Amino acid sequence: MANEEIRTSFFGGAFQSVRFVFVGYDQTQMRAIGDGFLKNSILPRIRNGLNVYDQPARALSPGYLKQKLKAGGKPIRDWNLTGRLMRSTRVTTARDNYAVLGATDAAINDRLFYNNRRERQFGVSPNDRPGLSAEFAKQPPHTRAQVVK
Repeated sequence: MANEEIRTSFFGGAFQSVRFVFVGYDQTQMRAIGDGFLKNSILPRIRNGLNVYDQPARALSPGYLKQKLKAGGKPIRDWNLTGRLMRSTRVTTARDNYAVLGATDAAINDRLFYNNRRERQFGVSPNDRPGLSAEFAKQPPHTRAQVVK
């Protein structure tokens, strides 16, 4: 995994996408890596109510807590009242050597932005990095054939 770069898009004090760059992987591999990383690391951490520092997220406001409990949700900040936010979060862009994770729906992307502004949960935590390495280990680096004269 040469030239590792993991970045989160920063806008107005909140993060709304995760971008990672690794050299030597094609678009299909980067999409598979991003999907696996999202499904196996980021989303389970958010469902458990943890932030990007692997600490419990802030408590819900009293009004939202009441609404969430009435709807049958858990009393933690897990982004799962309706499930639409979690279902909309995927690899939004994949190209050779990089992938971007975010929400596919513009309205949901705004919700992700504001939720992440309240408590930074969408991003790469220290405990997520081994999961990202494991996803890359599943995909052998793509090598391009070169014609040598």
